[in-house]
Amino acid sequence: MLRFFRLNDPYRLLGVLLMMIIMALPILVIAPPVTLPELKSIVIGEALNEGKEMYIKLIDNTPWLAAQFHRWIELIFSRSLTARHLVALFILFFQASFFSIILIRNKAYNESNYFPALVFGVLCFFSFDVLSASNELFGSTCLLFALNSLFKEIEFKAQRDDTILSIGFYLGLASLFVFSYAVFLVGSIVILFTYARLDFRKAMLLLFGF
Repeated sequence: MLRFFRLNDPYRLLGVLLMMIIMALPILVIAPPVTLPELKSIVIGEALNEGKEMYIKLIDNTPWLAAQFHRWIELIFSRSLTARHLVALFILFFQASFFSIILIRNKAYNESNYFPALVFGVLCFFSFDVLSASNELFGSTCLLFALNSLFKEIEFKAQRDDTILSIGFYLGLASLFVFSYAVFLVGSIVILFTYARLDFRKAMLLLFGF
């Protein structure tokens, strides 16, 4: 079966999706009890849809962008946990696919194939609560976009300001989902300074995008 994913064929991603759906079936069919983060997201979404303002009438430390996502998810799917799990499943599939494409594009391995997407997808199911529309899930998607831009800047060393700006922008979005993700800004500065000769002007662009 592993040989199936060792070919550089985008249609192999459909196999990854099928595998992830099969692994998610027990969670989708026999829904586990609601977790505390899921309950919190539902309550925040309902409160915002009732007209309460974040940090004024609704006192909570949830980042603003994450709260808005919970608001829209609650508006569309109400309290349905199954719908939230399905949203999380397809976001995880997108992450697995995009991560594998990043590795192929940057020739991270001798063989260019979609086996990393399979590994990524399988590891996502080490715990049932990974399959939830959480702040970390949304934030890590933004981190993948930032990683893609980071590879572009390091590999090509192109004098393109928009690449540096996009790194800061995606890291800023990620920190609006999970405040602690701001630490990746420091890591990006260190990496760019080490491998891409980051100068003062580009560092300011990175901070401006953030």
